[in-house]
Amino acid sequence: MKGIYTYPRAPICLIIMLAGLAPIRSDAQLTPVTVTGFNQNPIAHGTGSNPSTVTSTAFDGIAATNYVFYTVQFQGANSGTITGGGLPNSGAITNGSDTWQLQPYTGNTCLFFPPQSAVSTQTFTLTSPGSYSKIALLTSAGNGPTSVNVTLYFTGGTNTNYGAFSVLDWFSGTPYVIDNLGRVERETTITGFSGIPGNPCIYQITISLNTADQSKTISSIGITDNSTNNTATVGFFALDGLVSVLSVGLNSLQGSWQSSPDEIQLQWQSATTVPDEHFEVQRSFSGNDFTDIASITPTPDNGPQSFSYNDKAISGHAAWYYRIRDDLPAGNSEYTDIIAVQTQANGAIRLSASSTQLVIWGDLAAFSTPGGNTSNVSYYQLYTASGQLLRSGTLTGSANVIDISTLVPGVYFLRLGNGASAQALKFMKP
Repeated sequence: MKGIYTYPRAPICLIIMLAGLAPIRSDAQLTPVTVTGFNQNPIAHGTGSNPSTVTSTAFDGIAATNYVFYTVQFQGANSGTITGGGLPNSGAITNGSDTWQLQPYTGNTCLFFPPQSAVSTQTFTLTSPGSYSKIALLTSAGNGPTSVNVTLYFTGGTNTNYGAFSVLDWFSGTPYVIDNLGRVERETTITGFSGIPGNPCIYQITISLNTADQSKTISSIGITDNSTNNTATVGFFALDGLVSVLSVGLNSLQGSWQSSPDEIQLQWQSATTVPDEHFEVQRSFSGNDFTDIASITPTPDNGPQSFSYNDKAISGHAAWYYRIRDDLPAGNSEYTDIIAVQTQANGAIRLSASSTQLVIWGDLAAFSTPGGNTSNVSYYQLYTASGQLLRSGTLTGSANVIDISTLVPGVYFLRLGNGASAQALKFMKP
C-alpha cells in the first residue's frame, strides 16, 4: 500500500543574492572563464625598452596617438621614463570579490577590433562550455565610447542576443575595474608616456542571463563592434562568469509510504550541482519545526540529476512532513516545497491543503449505503470550525480540487456525502 500527496506551501523560503534573477542561486563572486579568440597584443611587457617589438598593435590605432598598455615589469625596467602604473605581472586583477585573469603577455592578450568603416563580429569560444547566471567581459575602448552587441551561443544550436552595451573610453570612465595603468607610445624607443595619475582604465560590461538561458550551456560569445567611424577601437581582455546553479527543483520533491518495509521514500531533482554543495533532508511531524535527518553530497554536474532518500525512522505518527534544504558553498540556501506523506490508512478519503487549494484524494466510492452497497460521493460542504457553511458543490472521480484561496488561515471541516452516508474531515489551511 502506498500513500502519496504533496503539500504545496507558500511562500517558498528562498535565499537569493542577485536581484532580478529568480528563481536562481548564486555563488558570491565572478571568477575567470577560460576562452579562446584573442587576436592581438597591445600590452608592452618584459625587461626591454622597445614597445613595438613586444606588442602587435596600438590600442587606440591612430598614428598621432599610437599608445599601448604596459606591465609593472616593463615600467620597472624603464623607470627613468615611466614613473608608475602598469598591469600586474601575473595578469591577475582583483576588484572587490571578483577576480580576472589576463592572457600571458608573451602571446595575444586581447580580442581586438581595429578602426573600421563597417560593422564586424568576432567570437570568444569557451574552452569548457558551461552554465552561468551572469557573465562579465573585461573591456576598454580607444577613441570611445564604443557600442557593441553581445550574443550568447549555446550547445544545441540556440542563441540569445542580449543587445547593445557601451564600452567606455580608456580615459576617465567610471566605474572601472582597474585604473592608473599608464600608457606609452608604440615606438622603437619609449616616448609619449602619459596617463598617470588615474588613467588609462579598464572596465567591465555585465550580462545577467534570463532564467531560461541559465539552464543552457554557453559554448561561445559573439561580439559585434557597431562603430563605423574609422577611428574607434575596442578590446576585450578576459571573461568572468557566475556559475548558474539553477536550484534543486522547488516543486520536485515527492514522497511515498511503503508498507513493507515501513518507510518513506523521498525523491527530488536538481538542474545542476557544484563542488561543496550538499542537500539536507529535513523532517517534521507538525509541518512547522523541521529537523535535519540526513545529508547528501551530490557529484558536481552541469546536467540534471535525481536523488532519493529512504526514511526508516517513522513509527509513532500517521503523517510526516518533509523538505530539502540546498546548501551552497557561498553560504546561501534554498528549500523545496514542503510535502506531507501519510504513513497509514486514515479513512478512505484524505485531504491536502495549501494556501490556495484543498486536494481531496482517495477512494471517493467508499461510502456505505444502508444496504451495504457503495456509491460515489455526490456532494461536499465546507464549514468553518464553528459550523458556519461557507460553500457546497459536487465531486466526481478519484481526485478533486477546491479553491480555498479566499479563506483565511485556520481550521475547517469538509463534509462529504452521497445521500445515504456522509463523512466529515478536518483540515488546516496554512
